[in-house]
Amino acid sequence: MSEVIICMLFVFYMLKFSLEFLKTNDVMVLDIIDRYMATHKQHNRMDMIDNNYMRHEYRNIRY
Repeated sequence: MSEVIICMLFVFYMLKFSLEFLKTNDVMVLDIIDRYMATHKQHNRMDMIDNNYMRHEYRNIRY
């Protein structure tokens, strides 16, 4: 039983750490998404416009 509790604490800690990393490096993560979108051209134009709008809104969020 203690192994399960330790495993759950470890998973929770890793999730918290990864969310903090994404929050502090949001511009870098969005640039990686842009690079992925540029290399995979099967997305239609409306998806790209929606992605640009969401990125603009996301960059305006202040933590």
